[in-house]
Amino acid sequence: MSNLIPTPSQTVGPFFKHGLKWDSAGQVLSQVQSGRVRVTGIVTDGADEPIPDCFLEVWQADASGKMSQSPVHEDGTAAFARASTDAEGRFVIDTVMPGRIAMADGSLQAPYLHITIFARGLLRHLFTRCYFEGSNGIDQDPVLSSLGARAKTLVARKTGDSTYEWDVAMQGSESVETVFFDI
Repeated sequence: MSNLIPTPSQTVGPFFKHGLKWDSAGQVLSQVQSGRVRVTGIVTDGADEPIPDCFLEVWQADASGKMSQSPVHEDGTAAFARASTDAEGRFVIDTVMPGRIAMADGSLQAPYLHITIFARGLLRHLFTRCYFEGSNGIDQDPVLSSLGARAKTLVARKTGDSTYEWDVAMQGSESVETVFFDI
């Protein structure tokens, strides 16, 4: 007989601050100054309480709308980064405005950041998007158009020349909870 003890396949966690090191103010996706944008926000739970010890993985197209399988685009700008939440659930993403991405049928999507969210107590990571208020093509984006009134949960509000605010509600009513995608 073996001395092995069965363990659960998943445990509550992960505990990111203990296993990963990063700058708590977020990671800069690109050092390019032109077209640079900053997205700030807060991640909250179903009781509208901030979620600390959470991180967001960000993938994005370059300024011309080209996606990369590598963490760095051909033009040298980063295609991937992580941003953590602080004790108040706040995060910061510094990047360049992505270009419009073509879908398989050739239609263009509005510029967006692909976001994967990892948080304590979340057994499976979640996928969402962050679009930019007022960006080219946002009114015709096929994904946003398919979501009706819930689309607003994916659109970062413009707060300055190159600054946006986008909050993530992990749970809540349909008008509040951020849209998450099955990928």
